[in-house]
Amino acid sequence: MGNIVLQGATSGSTTLTPTDAVTTTLTLPSTSGTLATTSSVFPGVLGQAFTSSGTFTIPTGVTALKVTVVGGGAGGGGGDTTGGFGNGGGAGGAGISYLTGLTAGNTIAVTVGANGGGGGTGNGGGAGGLSRIASGTQTITTITANGGTAGGATGNTSASAGGTVSGANLNLTGGAGGFFVGNPAFTSSGAGGNSIFAGGGQPQGSGNAAGFAGGAYGAGGSGGGTSGGAGVGGIVIFEW
Repeated sequence: MGNIVLQGATSGSTTLTPTDAVTTTLTLPSTSGTLATTSSVFPGVLGQAFTSSGTFTIPTGVTALKVTVVGGGAGGGGGDTTGGFGNGGGAGGAGISYLTGLTAGNTIAVTVGANGGGGGTGNGGGAGGLSRIASGTQTITTITANGGTAGGATGNTSASAGGTVSGANLNLTGGAGGFFVGNPAFTSSGAGGNSIFAGGGQPQGSGNAAGFAGGAYGAGGSGGGTSGGAGVGGIVIFEW
């Protein structure tokens, strides 16, 4: 028996090649129908990521999406000139949802949170910006992932909170940035907060250390010397 070639309606083809002499019967349904596409049944095969604000257009044939919304990471605080240590910045929150009942060609508004800047010598860092998806021409539930809280300056002994989230099926608060610790054996700056994509960097244990550390996408700031490092900006990912 030879190959069976199925030609596409406009282009392309699929070839069925028998590999042995075993008799096989394929029974087709008696009525016509449409095969459900992967995009509408199991979101997560294809995707589009936003690292800056914009508009997402629902692709042809897509009726369901998985979306991940991550807020911006905060910057770490700077160490002072007398041996003080800065704090790590908090990570951005992350929201994960499955959107259903969508119409191809409709749009969703996307906001991506900026990263928080690192603090100068003896100063706190900057807070991370919020990320969000909201209705465009497609009506959806708004998902907001707030950015991390800024890493504090020297002398601040409170952890920098991670960003909170609202509106998602799964709302994940970002990891908190650490504050400096000290004892006769070891002294270090605060570690940055962990994001859902990567862990925050480890504390820096040198004199006048800045708030250290940052995992990718929404983690706290990293840095060395006396200036805190900037956090990493947020991200919004659509999968279908």
